[in-house]
Amino acid sequence: MVEVADTVPGFAGLYFEGDVLNVVLVHPSPEAAQRAAELYFGNNDDRLSRAREIRAVQGQYDGKQLKAWFDALHTVAIEGRSGISIRTDKNRVWIGVKDEASRNRTQEALAQLGIPPEAVIIEVGVFWFASSHEYLTGYVNPYKGGLATDAYAGGCTLGPTVTLGGTAGNLSPTHCSRYLGTVDNTGLYQPNYDPSNNPNNYISYETADPSFFTSAQNSQCPPNRLCRYSDASFYKEDNANRSRQQGRVARTVGSYTTEISHNFPTFRIVDFQNGPVIGEVLTKVGRVNGTLSGQVTDTCATIDWSGTSYTFLCQGVMTVNQASGESGAPVFYETNSPQYSDAKIYGMATLTSSAGQAGFSLVNSLFWELGNLKWCDPSFTC
Repeated sequence: MVEVADTVPGFAGLYFEGDVLNVVLVHPSPEAAQRAAELYFGNNDDRLSRAREIRAVQGQYDGKQLKAWFDALHTVAIEGRSGISIRTDKNRVWIGVKDEASRNRTQEALAQLGIPPEAVIIEVGVFWFASSHEYLTGYVNPYKGGLATDAYAGGCTLGPTVTLGGTAGNLSPTHCSRYLGTVDNTGLYQPNYDPSNNPNNYISYETADPSFFTSAQNSQCPPNRLCRYSDASFYKEDNANRSRQQGRVARTVGSYTTEISHNFPTFRIVDFQNGPVIGEVLTKVGRVNGTLSGQVTDTCATIDWSGTSYTFLCQGVMTVNQASGESGAPVFYETNSPQYSDAKIYGMATLTSSAGQAGFSLVNSLFWELGNLKWCDPSFTC
């Protein structure tokens, strides 16, 4: 956003409203909106072509100012705060807090930082928690993203099936492993942990889980927190008796069901997308609710995991029902091109909000923290 504002003064972000792309500008004009949209998406992003109309909308604050306030809020510790984001569709900084006392502390911090209260939306009653619980999906072979898994932290959802530096495996949230931010060789089982009776439930083990960092190492990390840009670990496949489908996500017959479709049993990943836009409708597949879609509300939110010292920076957020056990659900856009049931991966679901939202770690953050990931079906090169 800031980079575009260097070229288009007053640019403050953009968001989808149906098939209309709204471009927020302090000094709106059709020409500036078109130029800003082209710079934001670049030449190789198909989202610009999805817009039936590019509309210039009035903004009060430009992107540079919003980003400066967003950064300033990371320099103070606020008890009870649960998240920070820039809501481009509201032209405001958004702060989630647990209760009214937390709201009062946040307002005091805004005054201390010189941030005008009218530039901020404070939402009370928001907290994030890990969604890991029970097992509702059976043994599926070959395994692919979206299935029930079990590790040290209990039941989660199998993340995207990927390769990392040429090694085949899958992603899973770090909070589903034994020790967060530490390679501990946690074993992953599908659908559940039952080595005595079902040894072939074992599928993979953890080989990459980047360390958390503090504010002393990265100023984006709030004080007294342990931070990462992704809630993700990589697991290497490790059972010759189980087969794996690279770049595939299980597809259910509908929403709120775990029954896998017979006619179209998988979504095929054909490409990846580095960052979402507010208003985009994305899909996720989790072990409890199956295939659900929801709108993106935040594109780079700071999420504090309630009851812990962990913070995840620059997370996507979508409004969708995420049940306990659905951490790890692949998040993607249904392109249905070049074939029906094809999709573009956007990331992996992580924490669940009390406000009915799912956080998800973005593809670019997963690249940055884990390394050279390959997401796609073997028919494609990504």
